[in-house]
Amino acid sequence: MHGVAANLGARGVQARAADLEQALRERAEAPTVAARQEAFQSTLDPFIARLRAALPPDPAADAATDQVVDPQQMADVAAQMQGLLGRFDAAATELFDTHRGLFRALLSPDRFPIFEAQITGYAFAEARTTLAQAAADKDLALP
Repeated sequence: MHGVAANLGARGVQARAADLEQALRERAEAPTVAARQEAFQSTLDPFIARLRAALPPDPAADAATDQVVDPQQMADVAAQMQGLLGRFDAAATELFDTHRGLFRALLSPDRFPIFEAQITGYAFAEARTTLAQAAADKDLALP
């Protein structure tokens, strides 16, 4: 992640990503990893928000938001994601990619990019909270 941040000129994100990667490589204590993950996320989210604001609107994203979603499928996929996030399972990224349209429909337009950044940044605890809030907003029960 820090290499991608460097390519984009995001020095703060690069530094926090390098710190997090180092903690993971060294198998640091959970509180250390959590603190570095939080520091990384707190620099990544604003950077992604600035990127999104600078980009033109995505017509495909608008079309995905307008599509009809099966509520049962949404509940099933959200529950599956909640389980993967709870186990810190990297398969959450694949599930997100596979069901991006469902997650876009479930999450509000301001929450979707945050959730996407959390998933791609492996901030699974934060993503789990974001998903739970979105599910609650839609009266969707998660395990």
